[in-house]
Amino acid sequence: MRLAGAGAEFGAPLLDREVAGPDAVARVFNGRAQATRLVHVDGVPAAAYLVDGAPRALYWFRFAYGRVASVDVLADENLLVSLDIVV
Repeated sequence: MRLAGAGAEFGAPLLDREVAGPDAVARVFNGRAQATRLVHVDGVPAAAYLVDGAPRALYWFRFAYGRVASVDVLADENLLVSLDIVV
């Protein structure tokens, strides 16, 4: 599994570039999902880490064979404000 790390300064899960296996990924997110909400970004489902209702990081999950294959993370404030994010 490939994970891109971003947004940790806002309390988002601290991700390594390479985290392998479902148990390792679950440990990264353990206890941090409370501030994460399902959102739509330009019509595409994603997860957002919210601080005071504002998205600080977005997570896009890709699936293969019924499993999470990768997670892409975006935490660039300039890009976040340019997206149509519906909470």
